[in-house]
Amino acid sequence: MNTDRTRQVLIVGSFVISVAVNAAASLLPLNGVNTAQIADQWRVFVQPAGYVFAIWSVIYLGQLGFVLHSLRPSRRDDPLLRRIGLWPAAIGLLNGAWLFFWHWEVYPLTLLTMVALLLSLIVLYRRAGFERTARPCGRPLRSAERWLVQVPFSIYLGWITVATIANVAIVGQWAGVPTFGIPPELIAAAVLAGGLGIAATVMLRNADVAYGAVIVWAYIGIVVKEMEIVPVAAVAGISALAVAGLIGASLVGRLPLRNRLPVGDGLRLG
Repeated sequence: MNTDRTRQVLIVGSFVISVAVNAAASLLPLNGVNTAQIADQWRVFVQPAGYVFAIWSVIYLGQLGFVLHSLRPSRRDDPLLRRIGLWPAAIGLLNGAWLFFWHWEVYPLTLLTMVALLLSLIVLYRRAGFERTARPCGRPLRSAERWLVQVPFSIYLGWITVATIANVAIVGQWAGVPTFGIPPELIAAAVLAGGLGIAATVMLRNADVAYGAVIVWAYIGIVVKEMEIVPVAAVAGISALAVAGLIGASLVGRLPLRNRLPVGDGLRLG
């Protein structure tokens, strides 16, 4: 079996495993408790309302589209898929592993796995060159590559960005990390502001509309859930509006900012 065929088999296998574990987590459920019930044990103010998690359906559909695209005989030696390599397989396995650790409440390993998943998505994103090709106005990708490769992984990366923030908050509360008397809702507001900083940086550099749309979806979900917690709802709402504004700027070709600065300008964005 040649290298390209091996890559295809491993990617399909990891996708099947991740879907099977997710189905088991919902239908059995794993360890007798579903994913949301575990999350609801912790009051960290940075988790969206339950309906927001329907995005996993979009993520899995996107991954299915990617898998089917990568299985096409004409794509076996595709340069983009070769650059991505086995990272989709690693991402699928990490997704499944996280669910096991989460359902058995091994919180330190959930955080390590989540960070590994986030880093794997970042590596894939950069190896694929999406920091250049995700721009809506440049359109350097073929339609199939955009909708079946770049968009699915941009959505995945956007969601795992938010999920990592929530995972860190939960593990911090589980571990009893001292807050030095600062109200938890203010800490949550600061964390959400940090998430805005990450999202804004990605948008300013890459103009990735799919990534930004996920951030807006998640932050609106936090507003819905935490409407009565004013600092949290205010920061989440302002953040959602700010990222929505950056999405609009991307669509009309005003982003990214990289390479738009005049020569000699002291500010460098990459």
